[in-house]
Amino acid sequence: MLSVTGVTFVQRRSWRTPYRRILRLYNSIFKKTYVAASGDSVIQDLQERLVVYNNEQRETCGLMELTADGQIVVAFCTPLMKRIHRLARHSGEIVVIDSSGYCGKNSRAFLLLTHSAAGGLPLGVIVTKSESQNSIATGLNLLKTLLPGDAFYGRGELGPNVFMTNDCKALRQALQNLFPQTTPLLSVFHVLHAMWRWLWDGHHEVPVEDRQWLLDIFKKLVCARSPVELKTTYHQALLDPVVLKNQQYRDHLTAVFAQRRDWATCLCTGLSTWCETTNNFVENTVRILKDSIFYRLKTHTIIQLVDLICTRLEGYYTKRLLGVASGRPVRCEFQPDGVDPDRIVQEDESIYTVTTKTGGIYLVNISLGMCTCPAGSSGALCKHQHAVTQAFKLQEGHNHLPVTSFMPNKSLYEMATGIQEEVLTTSPPASEDSGAEEASVQSELDAEHVESRLRSMFDDLMDKFKKDKTFQAPLESFLSSFEKIHTDSNLISALSTFGKMESATSQNIQPTDDAHFESPLEDEQSITSGPPPKRAKSQQWE
Repeated sequence: MLSVTGVTFVQRRSWRTPYRRILRLYNSIFKKTYVAASGDSVIQDLQERLVVYNNEQRETCGLMELTADGQIVVAFCTPLMKRIHRLARHSGEIVVIDSSGYCGKNSRAFLLLTHSAAGGLPLGVIVTKSESQNSIATGLNLLKTLLPGDAFYGRGELGPNVFMTNDCKALRQALQNLFPQTTPLLSVFHVLHAMWRWLWDGHHEVPVEDRQWLLDIFKKLVCARSPVELKTTYHQALLDPVVLKNQQYRDHLTAVFAQRRDWATCLCTGLSTWCETTNNFVENTVRILKDSIFYRLKTHTIIQLVDLICTRLEGYYTKRLLGVASGRPVRCEFQPDGVDPDRIVQEDESIYTVTTKTGGIYLVNISLGMCTCPAGSSGALCKHQHAVTQAFKLQEGHNHLPVTSFMPNKSLYEMATGIQEEVLTTSPPASEDSGAEEASVQSELDAEHVESRLRSMFDDLMDKFKKDKTFQAPLESFLSSFEKIHTDSNLISALSTFGKMESATSQNIQPTDDAHFESPLEDEQSITSGPPPKRAKSQQWE
């Protein structure tokens, strides 16, 4: 029995089904499940599916509308997304919007995301067949009708403080019309990428040897640390000999510099961007969307795309939030280099003064999650905030601090399930001092146990080396490899993977020997990897 995307048939030597007949059989079964790829039947089927989905959720979570030019637009705000709007503080401060690229036949998915200790979390999804301003505006209006009254962490119709997008004029204009009080920003990654593509466009006649230099000039403008440095760098760029030689680049640079408030990092001070200048976590989410939700398969119709979002998207993020709430680490622990814990002074209940080893003095407001350093002033986690939480053993988790306390776990659990009561197996510590003492004692016992086992292992190796000289060559190879490791991270990686690599011979598998593998079809040739040659394909279906 063979199964080809839901079509099961028997292949025998005496009877072979023509390829076109199988294709017609597949299309007939496909149409029963997903209707046709276009036409009025698609609209009718989408409406029926959305009605069923809304009835299952017992609230309106998906809407569809046709634009004036006949484009289908579908918007989703699932129960999980509504809870994220209400519980995630960052959703009221910065929201990043980007499209996933084409996910099927002329189908795009626009994602609204905010960041958290669990990574990027969805606030809404818009599925459309076009990137026109009319289609995007229709999708945003549909999404706005689906949002709860306390959306964007209570800001509601005002929207978040900041929207970060790529340089899509239709999207930016639609957002500005719908949320006029928000501040639009451009992703630094997309700005630099757009400039690099402009330099490589043959119509602009930029010599190959000048392209990298011109990109570096623009990169200095993007990463300028102050408005004064930005203007100085810009005037120096206009007088650069390479820039003067490329007049088209000079004109383009002048036009881009006029929009500097959208992309210059030094002009974003005072905004709650949490030091996010790119939409990297959106790119990560798009990869997750295609890998874990769409299974890296391109859906053929907008109906399939909507069906996958309805059935898989919410389940994936529910599982992710529950994993983080249960203690699964998402980010590595922050290492505050250059901060002396003994020189941290508590001024009042939430204000701390941090003095670095180089003499710098910074004020940390732990209740707001802010610091006077460049990174902390935008709301991002900095080494000064982390040093305060470690020195005073604070349990409140802000920004990207590791989720270890009871209240953040409860909030993530409520986002995932909608249950406000605490049902996790973990409970808040009775007291911080007793918990710290128990952890310290346990850590000392574990360290002593590891040290004892390590000494025993080296003693065992020395005994084997003295008694059996066949161990000399392997031990020399081991020592040679050890001496080539010069960093702690490489040593940790080598120790973690030691003894875990199994050779193919240990599993009695010969990868180059085709005799061990037999075709699943009787009296047929072995199946090779990759697409078959045209001649073999034509012979197979004759």
